[in-house]
Amino acid sequence: MLYNFTYLLAFLVCYSHADSMLSTCQVEDILFAVPQYQCPTNYTLFNRYNGAYCIQVFYNTTVNYTSALSQCISINATLSSIENYNEAYFILSQSQTLSRNVSGGVWIGGLRRSVCYGSDYLKNQACQPVKTFSFYWTDGFVEGTTGFGYWMDGQPDNSASVENCLALQSTAASWSTNSTSLLLDYECSRTRAMLGYACGQPATLVEDNGDDDDYDEEEDDV
Repeated sequence: MLYNFTYLLAFLVCYSHADSMLSTCQVEDILFAVPQYQCPTNYTLFNRYNGAYCIQVFYNTTVNYTSALSQCISINATLSSIENYNEAYFILSQSQTLSRNVSGGVWIGGLRRSVCYGSDYLKNQACQPVKTFSFYWTDGFVEGTTGFGYWMDGQPDNSASVENCLALQSTAASWSTNSTSLLLDYECSRTRAMLGYACGQPATLVEDNGDDDDYDEEEDDV
């Protein structure tokens, strides 16, 4: 899918006359296009701080974190991070549509930082606050920590000190109410109650083919 956006800006330009104190002003338009980005088929494009990004959700009820990552890598992608709520809600809505409103988890590309393993991570200053700094995004294409702002109540809890992977909890209720309580830490080998996974990859910048029409300025006859 090709995404192309063209904008028209209007500027007020004033010219001073050498033989008087008066100025003449007129509105001049400048037409320009932002870069075009290409997503693979069935992916959806999102604008991120670091550039355009493509996400697709896959339905699979028997996949653990490692298998989900392998599936994404096999199609030249990786497990998707989340930069903002729009992306989180998109993954939620897609998983609910594909599963026909079944509740479950969706693997995304987040892992617990190694310094935050075990039962003592709450005492480690490097992991504080835990909702922001105990995990990191694995795709390396996200800016800021806003994506870590949608934890479910009591999460992350690192139950049994083995929940080192990140998932979105997808339910019909959270979809219909635009809930922001979506993230939870999961045991990476878990397959029970999983709905699938979200793959992501940077969008491809489409090079200008040089076929755009030129805008020539009209010159007055001398």
